[in-house]
Amino acid sequence: MTIESSERLLAIAVHEAGHAVVMVQVGAPTPDVHLLVRTESDPGGFTKALGEWVAAERTDFLAVFYAGDIAVEEIYGDRLPEDTTPQSDRELLRKYERELGATEDEKLRAQRNARKIVKDQRKYVLAVARAVLANPGNHLAAAEL
Repeated sequence: MTIESSERLLAIAVHEAGHAVVMVQVGAPTPDVHLLVRTESDPGGFTKALGEWVAAERTDFLAVFYAGDIAVEEIYGDRLPEDTTPQSDRELLRKYERELGATEDEKLRAQRNARKIVKDQRKYVLAVARAVLANPGNHLAAAEL
């Protein structure tokens, strides 16, 4: 299945909401969620934690980075086109996995944790995604989560 261009902005909102919901569930400082629409055919987004965060478990930290793609997979049964820029989730994830010396077991546990949270919080992920799109400037402040 391919995500239609008309649904791409919602899929990106779901991707960012996945990050935000997993952040909240693993105890990260409450995140802000932003969607950037450069052009209709090239929307993007980012989610950032407010304040410094020291994860109790390395797998919790990694789960946050896996969560965006997992949310899109769970809700759409597909993935967004791969972003290969240096600040993309996948590149940041690779960087942090290297820096942490994450084992294959830790990576799998992080993915399973992110998937479980996204599945359990599916309605919340969709509500956050829709709220981001409904807010002026496609921004959802931490207090609104």
